[in-house]
Amino acid sequence: MREKMRYEIPSPEIQKRDQRRGYSEAAATYERFKQYNELLERLSDEDRAMIADLLQSEKEAGMGAVLAFLADGQYRLVQHETTLSFEPFDTPYHYDFAARVAGDPWPDEKAE
Repeated sequence: MREKMRYEIPSPEIQKRDQRRGYSEAAATYERFKQYNELLERLSDEDRAMIADLLQSEKEAGMGAVLAFLADGQYRLVQHETTLSFEPFDTPYHYDFAARVAGDPWPDEKAE
């Protein structure tokens, strides 16, 4: 588990090469990544799992908030120039998202 929760930081040589090419993270970002890795290394596996769970919950809450905003504004989603159905299961996007996160099947899978 410890290896899964860490930032990969390229060697200083690779960082310099990437900076010359113009597609590198700022040095301050890599320093922050290093600090995150050091913090994570000090935590127990249980603490890491709790933090991972907390961050996952916050990510899902943020996604739910964005989807609620889209539904409330009746915004339409477009993928590859195709407009997707608005609330295809007759429920708001954020409801569908929360139900899938909770493990509920998609409405069309219930009959199977």
